[in-house]
Amino acid sequence: MASIDRELSREVVVARAKARPGSYMCQLAERIGDCFLGSLVDLEKEYQDFYLREYGSFKEFLFWRYGVQESTSEALLSGHSEKRVVVKGNFSSGGDYMVDQLSYSDQGASLWKKLLDIDESNEGHRENEDFDED
Repeated sequence: MASIDRELSREVVVARAKARPGSYMCQLAERIGDCFLGSLVDLEKEYQDFYLREYGSFKEFLFWRYGVQESTSEALLSGHSEKRVVVKGNFSSGGDYMVDQLSYSDQGASLWKKLLDIDESNEGHRENEDFDED
């Protein structure tokens, strides 16, 4: 789970890469954007659309539906604004070897954070990353 820019799109990821159109870096940024954005679930929308009556608050929803501890939900929501959205996703490289390798390297991690604008303060939620819904 992470809090990301609500306007994040493939085009935004490519623009952040500052790569020339058609270059290898541009193609790589497009592939990174596709792999990341393709699996995201907007948890705030899910809460509003399906669980608003069932849970008293968004934090309560995160805890009971996804097992997110209070300290983690507070970190996710600290500094949260209407420009950001809380999402979850199951990353899939779609068989793209280069994107897969980048996801497991230190250089790749910093590239991902830069291209996707992932804030360090809300990215450390490893305790729940393997938790899938029923």
